[in-house]
Amino acid sequence: MLVLCLKQLSKHLCGLCLTTKHQVYQLGTVFDMKRHKTKAREDSDDILDKIMRARRLIFEAGYSCDSDCVNDILAGESLLPIQVCFNR
Repeated sequence: MLVLCLKQLSKHLCGLCLTTKHQVYQLGTVFDMKRHKTKAREDSDDILDKIMRARRLIFEAGYSCDSDCVNDILAGESLLPIQVCFNR
């Protein structure tokens, strides 16, 4: 079931942690639990800036969500151009 939820063609398993796809075999181990605590993704100004730049390209400039311009901004950290009201 977990494999179905992975973001296609990204480095990381999800948007919540920085566990990479090549570490899937370690899921559920003690080492994995420690990694989730130490490598948890935190909303920083840099991440929010990247999301806002991608959203401007999509909604103001008319680029597609899967365009090269948007992917260049978001793909490095497997981000999505989604804004949550609590992050403002």
